[in-house]
Amino acid sequence: MLALRGIRVLLADNDADVFRKTENTKISLMLINLNSTGLDGLSFTRKCRQCERLRNIPIVLLTSSTESCAQRHEFIKAGADQCMMIPLNESTFVKTVFQYIKPSTIPTAH
Repeated sequence: MLALRGIRVLLADNDADVFRKTENTKISLMLINLNSTGLDGLSFTRKCRQCERLRNIPIVLLTSSTESCAQRHEFIKAGADQCMMIPLNESTFVKTVFQYIKPSTIPTAH
């Protein structure tokens, strides 16, 4: 869905993978699926906000768990920019992504 709109997507399997893969890659936005990664969203968000290179990168957490969604205010307090419920409405999701990244910040493939 995002690749079709010219956005390059970097996939990571867990929080350690995120930190490793972003060492040498500039990213504009983190979309974190809490369901598939098994991440603790609060801990992950706090780690990102403590990391110099990720501190200012917007974080959008995705979850199908009503429990996680109920924690939305805690995620925001920890530094997440938004929490969205899965299943996602494609139009709303794309608008949200473009709310955080502007066309001029999208890396182009070479």
